[in-house]
Amino acid sequence: MCVEPRQLPDDISFERWVEHVFDHPAAEQRGDEWWWSEDDEYSEWNEEDNPALTLQYITKLFESPRFLAIRFSRAQIDQGFNYLISPACSNHMFVVRDATLPWDDRRACIRAIAPLFRDLFAKVYGDDAECTRPHKVSYACFMWWDVIPIWAEDGPVVDEVLSVLRQTLRIQSNACVESALHGLGEFHCVAGDRTSVIIQDFLKECRASNRKLPAKLVEYAQAAAVGDIL
Repeated sequence: MCVEPRQLPDDISFERWVEHVFDHPAAEQRGDEWWWSEDDEYSEWNEEDNPALTLQYITKLFESPRFLAIRFSRAQIDQGFNYLISPACSNHMFVVRDATLPWDDRRACIRAIAPLFRDLFAKVYGDDAECTRPHKVSYACFMWWDVIPIWAEDGPVVDEVLSVLRQTLRIQSNACVESALHGLGEFHCVAGDRTSVIIQDFLKECRASNRKLPAKLVEYAQAAAVGDIL
């Protein structure tokens, strides 16, 4: 029997929302995640009725994410962020494109992605880049900019995203670097040579500082510089 799903209440606390996103057993294989189950208590966050609260909670989580590594496993964190950012799983991130919300608040959410990668993803995923260690659980980190629905040719949005990607490249984590390169490759179609310049500058900085990158990651960077990524 198909159960009519209920949505989360508009007055849900931040703590309860975090539990909704992350506090589930990690699926053994993709396609078996909790949000696909007809028996789950809630189907999705009610972002359409209260987008301002959704944006507030997402921004708060991104700005101060370290507690997640204490409370949840790597697999749960990866699964939770996949649910959060992918429009195939939930509608959360559409609030960043919601023009009824103040631009300053939406910009703050985009900017908060930088501390999320620095303070959480770098520690959770480390150097487990897909191109060098594909057997490791790192889907949400690697696919972040591929699935997150903030695509826009709007100048201010692109400017903020490129700034976050530039910051992410400087994190001492191959997983974070690969994610940023993936994002720059994706945004090449709207930002053009701006992405290429960021990547080439990063590679020059690595050589100047003697930062050693795996050969496969350097190859990926060169491909991303011209938008030639998978």
